[in-house]
Amino acid sequence: GCDAATHVAATEAPPAAPVTDYFDVSADRSELKKINGETVLELNDNVRIVHGDVTVNANRGISFTIQRLTQLFGNVRVAQQTMVMTGEEGEYFQIDDLAVLRRNVHIVDRGWEVDCDEVRYSRLTGEAWLLGNVFARDLASPMVVTVDPALINALRNTPDSFRPKDVFDFRSFTASRLEVTRGTSTVAF
Repeated sequence: GCDAATHVAATEAPPAAPVTDYFDVSADRSELKKINGETVLELNDNVRIVHGDVTVNANRGISFTIQRLTQLFGNVRVAQQTMVMTGEEGEYFQIDDLAVLRRNVHIVDRGWEVDCDEVRYSRLTGEAWLLGNVFARDLASPMVVTVDPALINALRNTPDSFRPKDVFDFRSFTASRLEVTRGTSTVAF
């Protein structure tokens, strides 16, 4: 793992490049290999990706330079400002600024702990898409909340989708009598 002091040092970019554009992949041991005709960098022991203000750590990885994708294996950790995510495996997509973590995902962010099956996290927007079984806990409260995936998907909808306009079909008309019946009671106006 990486403590807070190491995280701060790891996210500082060299003076020549702005923090948002800085990208680096490193490991204690690395070796160039060919996989399906593409030259890849096999990364072993203390893999670290620094992309702007995001630091990604893992035990092992494979970096595909053409796709700008790094597959990560074993104790994957993604950190950005107040948020830390951990999982057993994942990918980091440099072009899309997207981190994907799978298997035993645990997230701590601003007083919340979340466990889920998979998370997709955008470095640029700070949005996280939680997939599979989701459990959340407010660290200030002893309560654990189970979040139904349907609720998470519903929260992604626009407000207009919650207000269907076709529930009632109103047309202009002139009425001379209105009857309302409920059970056995009828009221006429």
